[in-house]
Amino acid sequence: MERRTMRKLALACLLLVTGIASADAEEATTSDYGCSSLETLASPKAVEGKDGFFFSVDDDIRMPLIGGQPMVSNIATLSRQLAARGTTLVYVPVPSKGQVMSAMLPDSAFALGFEADASRQLYDDFISQLRTADVTAVDLLTPLSAAGTEAPAFYRSAEYWSDHGARIAAKAVANAVMALPGYGAADHTTFETLMYGPVLRPSPMRKALQAFCVKNLPPVTGHVFQTRPVEGSTAGDQDAAPAALIGTQFSRPEFSPFTGFFEEFSALQTASYAVAGDDPLAAMIQYVKSQAFRSDPPAFLVWEAPVASARSGLQAIGWSILLAAAGSECQPLPAAGMPSGAPGLSVDMRKVANPGASVLMISTVDDTMSADAASQSMVDHIDLRTTDSKGKERHLRISADGQLAANGDFFVPLRPLSSEGLLDLSVVPDGKADAPLQLFLCTPPAVRTQ
Repeated sequence: MERRTMRKLALACLLLVTGIASADAEEATTSDYGCSSLETLASPKAVEGKDGFFFSVDDDIRMPLIGGQPMVSNIATLSRQLAARGTTLVYVPVPSKGQVMSAMLPDSAFALGFEADASRQLYDDFISQLRTADVTAVDLLTPLSAAGTEAPAFYRSAEYWSDHGARIAAKAVANAVMALPGYGAADHTTFETLMYGPVLRPSPMRKALQAFCVKNLPPVTGHVFQTRPVEGSTAGDQDAAPAALIGTQFSRPEFSPFTGFFEEFSALQTASYAVAGDDPLAAMIQYVKSQAFRSDPPAFLVWEAPVASARSGLQAIGWSILLAAAGSECQPLPAAGMPSGAPGLSVDMRKVANPGASVLMISTVDDTMSADAASQSMVDHIDLRTTDSKGKERHLRISADGQLAANGDFFVPLRPLSSEGLLDLSVVPDGKADAPLQLFLCTPPAVRTQ
């Protein structure tokens, strides 16, 4: 009797869940734009919210955990490294569209893993932990959320902020910079921003989703802006600007006028090094190894970093590379020519203590070269071969993709190659035998992963 009752209860629960799922499915098929399969077949997978707002399932709803103590520790370490060079890091975690426009999410967002209050708390905790670690961190969620829906902070069919959102964010970041102790001593320039006619901004999201919708999705329409020094005020050399901006598509001029707005509000000439895409870690690695940073580091380094861009897997390696590149803990690694006489260098790794704690820096450019000569000297690939204590050989071919080999330097964390101990290592530049190859062993601060 008891078993029969349990079976009835189980069946009732199943019918209830099925009914809810059917209702959700029916609701999901209702679209103001005749869209279908957005959540299953589109790339990025998306959901249609209220009033024509579209959201990425992965970045806006099933977003990765924000921050956490390991992330805070790594950012704080970077901040200290930059401070040793006279640069103040201003960390700007950009909240996701789902966090800012949570009122526009569909009811199905909760079932997909989004909870507005919990998401807000995670962001607030991240900001608080960064500030406790003496990192200048800017809260953008509060001012962006206050924008409302009349002049929304994000475009309806794009994943980045609108012109209005960029202006709000720039004001918040400028206020944070102007409150820093070193701001008064910086060179100030009075800027003005002029607005011209409308412009259609690129939106990979809109382009991808349109194939699954009958009606045209809302266009991503912004305006053309020009930020310039006011009459009687002049800006200096861009390479010697007191502020530098490292960021993603949120800061690229074709997507957003954020940099110009920041210059206007902060009165600081700003050199922008924003990259296409959404990888702030790669953008920062590229910048700290650039000649611009090496020769004349800025007083303020603004790092615009979308919270939804955190990816597992390469994060620990990326941070190892960044902290090695940003620090000055790199020492020349004694090397000999290849035994065969071929181009390249060979290293007896038995003389290196604890190589697993180090990052190998392979420089293919002489710092005394001119920019043109350095560009011509850079190699496309590096071939790395190692032999461990058990005689196992490994061969890695590393591409200079502009992110992990910025300015002609390649960085290779040795931990994955050192589990069985290293006997020898050889490095061969691909295609340019006359490249001025130099090896350095960098010992970055410990990277937090958990």
